[in-house]
Amino acid sequence: MTDYVTADEVKNHLPDPAWGAKYDAILGDLVTRASRLIDTETREKSGGYAVSADSTVYMDGTGTAELLLSMNPTVRFLAQAPTEIAISEDGKIGAGDYTVLATTDFFALPYNAPDYGEPYRELVLDVRNGDHARWPAFPRSVRIEGRIGWSVTVPTEIKEAAIIQVVRWLKRAQQSFQDTGAIVELGQLRYTKELDPEVARTVRAFALNKMTV
Repeated sequence: MTDYVTADEVKNHLPDPAWGAKYDAILGDLVTRASRLIDTETREKSGGYAVSADSTVYMDGTGTAELLLSMNPTVRFLAQAPTEIAISEDGKIGAGDYTVLATTDFFALPYNAPDYGEPYRELVLDVRNGDHARWPAFPRSVRIEGRIGWSVTVPTEIKEAAIIQVVRWLKRAQQSFQDTGAIVELGQLRYTKELDPEVARTVRAFALNKMTV
């Protein structure tokens, strides 16, 4: 499962540059935990911000030319244009019952989504120039192969959020996992029990984006 940052990237954000490899195992564990927390908080599949391999999923057809990927919660987004789309025109779902569509038979929307840091959210048949006018209205009649998730490269905001959260946990560990930290010299008491505010803001932005689909 893909992590969204490396131990070295975290160490580069710490004030003391001479960390060496002593804490790499701990940092690696914290990185994984932070990455999965971000997935959970943003309602994304595990590793969905750095999809590295194709998956094959199935959807029910709509009987229309439009197919919202969010109709299937295990799909929701395509990080890249689909590798292959196939349909069962008569509802049969055996291995040889699907017809592979040509790339000219459909559009992935929004157009050029990855260029703007967005995933594809919808497949629409080209009823004017393609060979099909509707997605067959049968269970599992649409087969999709591709990079299922938000992106293939970790968005900058997600990477920064993971780094901040790991550093926060690391500093808490240095205080024996207390929720209260004191700076005696300055007479300050810092009390935190919630997700780091910067991480929360980034996470909230991605979560709200997904609530609209």
